[in-house]
Amino acid sequence: MTKPTIHLNGTSAEDLLQGYRDAAAAVADATTAIGKIEFNARDYYPVEGSWQSARAEMDARLRALAALHAELMEIAIHCSDAVAERESRRARHGN
Repeated sequence: MTKPTIHLNGTSAEDLLQGYRDAAAAVADATTAIGKIEFNARDYYPVEGSWQSARAEMDARLRALAALHAELMEIAIHCSDAVAERESRRARHGN
């Protein structure tokens, strides 16, 4: 995974952090929304095998969202670390 390089000529670490946190929250909301879908085998019969296919597809969607959420959070942590590091430097130097 390629994480942003935090430097003075780029987007601030705070802005990046907020953006990635917001995106991760949106993915979490999407996961919650999918969990609220009435998803039942009775909606897939009498077509043989359709429930198993639908279940596998739903599981794949949820795995994809979980992976995306984890990636966004990993980048957010990277940005958060940059914010904390900068604040620590400022505190040490009295800025």
